[in-house]
Amino acid sequence: MKKILFFSLITLPFFNVIQAQNVGIGTTNPTVKLEVVGQVKITGGWPALEVVGQVKITGGTPGEGKVLTSDSNGVAKWITPSVNVTHFIGEAYGGGIVFYVTPNALHGLIAATSDLGDTWYAAQNSISAFAIYSGQNYTDWRLPTRYELNLLWIQQSILGVFNYTYYWSSTEDDYSTAYTKDFFNGVEFILSKSSQLGIRAVRSF
Repeated sequence: MKKILFFSLITLPFFNVIQAQNVGIGTTNPTVKLEVVGQVKITGGWPALEVVGQVKITGGTPGEGKVLTSDSNGVAKWITPSVNVTHFIGEAYGGGIVFYVTPNALHGLIAATSDLGDTWYAAQNSISAFAIYSGQNYTDWRLPTRYELNLLWIQQSILGVFNYTYYWSSTEDDYSTAYTKDFFNGVEFILSKSSQLGIRAVRSF
């Protein structure tokens, strides 16, 4: 009984000193309660780790706004979480104007703010040249589909001036004809791909 009491009296002040200090792993100058320099792997039941106070881990690539997660082996790593930014019709975004958004407002369609004109066959070449010479950083401009062209017509009041009567869609009827839209009355026509019609480039986001 005396031996046990003696051990307790000796070790109690020692543990109090440890608990009052910052603890460092991989560093001799910890700045918070527990600072770990290097990777961390935690295994065991719940809770596997419980710390009262701040924890600082500087291994890997920590940074403002990053979160600590782990790989399949339990090795901790810093990642930048994805931010869900919502969008709206009429928003200036992605090199043009948003004219359609998905129900969650995270994705949609963007239209260029000016017209091009060419045949259906040459449309994509004209669009590619537009992307290069307008200084745009986007290479995925394209003709709208038949469905997208109708959405474009519905929202035309927010997309600048439309100088042509008929506009191309990418949707073919057969090898020599494709679907177009009359932007004055909204009527759909099938015309020869060699016709010189309006082009309003779009891109998805």
